[in-house]
Amino acid sequence: MWEDIVLGTAIWVLLAALIPTIVSKTKKPTFLTAITTGTALLAITSAYVSLGFWWSAVPSSFIAGAWFIIAYQRYRLDAKEGGR
Repeated sequence: MWEDIVLGTAIWVLLAALIPTIVSKTKKPTFLTAITTGTALLAITSAYVSLGFWWSAVPSSFIAGAWFIIAYQRYRLDAKEGGR
């Protein structure tokens, strides 16, 4: 299915675009934004799996995980800033 290839490839590109946010020490989106995005991407991953779009499902699960990592990083930053 060509749709799976197009969607999956676009998701890999979006995942690569998140790398600077993950490696940044201080520049992170808000916690709520990251948690909401990660959760929505898990729902999208479920839809891809149900359609048999494995090329899309794999990077979609990775990008969801990346957003949860960002949420955790934001949480830690907020805790550190609150502890000053």
